[in-house]
Amino acid sequence: MAVVARRPDLRIDRDLGDAPVPEWRRDLDHVQVPGNRITTETVFFHRNSGTAIFADLLQQFPAGWFRGWRAVVARLDLMATPRPEVPRKFRLAFRDQGVARAAVARILDWPSQRVVMAHGTPVLCEGQAELRRAFAWL
Repeated sequence: MAVVARRPDLRIDRDLGDAPVPEWRRDLDHVQVPGNRITTETVFFHRNSGTAIFADLLQQFPAGWFRGWRAVVARLDLMATPRPEVPRKFRLAFRDQGVARAAVARILDWPSQRVVMAHGTPVLCEGQAELRRAFAWL
């Protein structure tokens, strides 16, 4: 369900869609990764810094972040690993891997030096190689 439908109290000026935003073209690119029952993630690329920006699709919580049974679940879900991974719950939720592969191919075409994610330690060099490794399962 789109944010517009869930939160009618918010002012939404634009639905990003998958087309480039003309006003951002010089600085930002984005790709929507569809085909997942849990979420459709929009991944951004900041051209000047060579940074790919993820919200939930990539995760890498540091050791000790979770405790007890949550630590076991996070480890099994690939959320608590030394390097960024697509959690298993997202991998299993892709109902259309073909469209996801096409979107990820566009992301892998970016000359990413860095990768920043909402749930993890930033990758500060060789970002494109790290993304290729993290999405090799797809």
